[in-house]
Amino acid sequence: MFKKLSDALGLGAVERFSVPRFKHNEAILDKNSVVLQGNTDLMVETIREISELVIWGDTHNTAITELFLEHHILEKLLSYFEPARRTPKPVKVQILQTLSIFFQNLQSDTIIFYLLSNNHLNELITHRFDCCDDELMSYYISFLKALSLRLN
Repeated sequence: MFKKLSDALGLGAVERFSVPRFKHNEAILDKNSVVLQGNTDLMVETIREISELVIWGDTHNTAITELFLEHHILEKLLSYFEPARRTPKPVKVQILQTLSIFFQNLQSDTIIFYLLSNNHLNELITHRFDCCDDELMSYYISFLKALSLRLN
């Protein structure tokens, strides 16, 4: 099908760690507010790539992290947990992994403050997950552990 992910995402020769790449991934998020079986893999890959870009941008290119903050990407990601959206489990798992990775790797006080502000994580912490879904619960617990280790 596609030889490279960049071909699948329609990026061509765009540099992997760049502002245009971040903007392209944000556009994919915006275009796919509803995640169905047909676009689940695309969304998982997009969220994974956003997390890589933000972590890389934290130490190498603050323009990427500024876009993450200014364009409210965290809110967009957390909105996939709204019950009415019926988001597939792989997307929820990727978001939980992304947040865990953020708390383990981000160094900027500004972005950590942003992640912890505005009640966003409180809503996720109090979200009613399906306790019978062992896989999802393990990622949720990993997220809580990463968050607790970050707090001082």
